[in-house]
Amino acid sequence: MPVNDETRSLAKQRTSTVISIMQQSQNRFIRDAVSMYHNRKDIQIQIGYTEFTQEASTKLVNINGQLTYVVTLNGNSILNKYDALDLAFTLTHELTHVNDFIKDQDSLPSTSTVDERMAKNTKDAQDQEQVIEEEARGYGTEMLANIYEYGLGMRGFEGTHWEHWAAELIRRGGDINGTSWREFVRDNILQRDPETGLLR
Repeated sequence: MPVNDETRSLAKQRTSTVISIMQQSQNRFIRDAVSMYHNRKDIQIQIGYTEFTQEASTKLVNINGQLTYVVTLNGNSILNKYDALDLAFTLTHELTHVNDFIKDQDSLPSTSTVDERMAKNTKDAQDQEQVIEEEARGYGTEMLANIYEYGLGMRGFEGTHWEHWAAELIRRGGDINGTSWREFVRDNILQRDPETGLLR
């Protein structure tokens, strides 16, 4: 589908519908991820188009002095690539990152200023070991959600590569925080940003 006002509205509607369905999912990995979104007012989910080339991203943003966790989804993928299950998997991954961000912020003193909190987030983003840990949890939770749906006979666009990743998670003990899974994610899934050279 081309990107225009009509399809932008359609992408927004599809995303809202999937989020509502996720709330009622029997898949606890999907349901638990989205429950946080509905329980907080400082999480935004937005859609990017031509200027946004990633499948999805999660950032902490200072909006008029208010810290906001912003998940950006790829509008072209929503319109032309994802089905509902694919979008649910992507949101599960990104909302797992939001949960990590929230825990990091909660570890700071309650008196911390917005600038201090943003500085902590920026520092964390440059800590490659922390990035690997967080991505391992993101991909791990997404794979666990995939494995659950696969057991029900459901498959999304992710195809053979997710089957390989899911099999690796199982082979490495199913521990999304384990060293073996982190090493697999670091060596086989993450890519280096061409501008910064950092893993992402």
